[in-house]
Amino acid sequence: MKNLTHYKLIKFGIMMLMVAVVLILSRMTVTYAKDTDIDSHDTDIKAAITLHDTDVKADIATHDTDVKTDLAQHDTNVSTTISLHNSDIKADIVQYGTDIMGILNNTIIPNILIHDENMTTEHGALDTKLDEILAAVQNYAGANAAVPKTGQTTSHETGDDGDLERGVAWPNPRFTDNGDETITDNLTGLIWTKDANLFGSLTWSSALTSCNNLIGDGSISGGPTDDSVVGDWHLANRFELESLLHMAFYTPPVPNTIGTEGGSQGDPFNNIQPNFYWTSTTRAFNSTNAWSVKFGEGEVFISTKGSGFYVWCVRGGQ
Repeated sequence: MKNLTHYKLIKFGIMMLMVAVVLILSRMTVTYAKDTDIDSHDTDIKAAITLHDTDVKADIATHDTDVKTDLAQHDTNVSTTISLHNSDIKADIVQYGTDIMGILNNTIIPNILIHDENMTTEHGALDTKLDEILAAVQNYAGANAAVPKTGQTTSHETGDDGDLERGVAWPNPRFTDNGDETITDNLTGLIWTKDANLFGSLTWSSALTSCNNLIGDGSISGGPTDDSVVGDWHLANRFELESLLHMAFYTPPVPNTIGTEGGSQGDPFNNIQPNFYWTSTTRAFNSTNAWSVKFGEGEVFISTKGSGFYVWCVRGGQ
């Protein structure tokens, strides 16, 4: 009986040992399974991370390639645009240069040449005129007052005026039209009204007043437009009026513009009357009389101041 009990205890002990072994093995299996799952999960994660890294690297590489391609295309486009722009600028510059050369060759240079030719001609004429003026100034400013030629060139007897032609030579042109209804005598420097009959027939006193009050505003038909003011004009004295005479001609006895022939209407004066013109010079012997000049043949007369004669106004003189 004792042995049986002992046997049962041993059997129970063995059974308990077996149960313990089974439990241990079972736990070891679960732990192993868990370890296996963890390892598998780690592997999956590592694989996913590796794949993600590969994809990211691929995307970055693709993006870099696209950016590089875009930059290269952009550089190409910019270079092309700059080249086209430079070509356009060069073409414009060439065209501008061509246009400028055309203007220079076709307009400016010919005008300069024409201007130079004109200036040469004008300087020549100016030099001639200056020489004439200088000669006149020297003659008139000297101790002896020079007397101009009368204009006669035809001789009727040896020793007469036409033979000797004494006096200061007339300038050419003798007169200059100032374009303001006034005429300058280049021999004397006197300035005359272009119209020799602005006031009609007046008494001597009225003739003096009319010339003294003459102004250059064009208010009188045919009158001066030279902006002259009251007091600038005066009635010509005897010698001033006689200085206009050309004794080789008559009706009128006045030279033409250049001074080589007799004058005519508009060359250089207008409305010269073939009749008496007052001078501002009073007769010394009888102060009720004044000298007059007849512009038919250039005769000089003594006339009563109450008579009605024509009037010719002048500016300048000494």
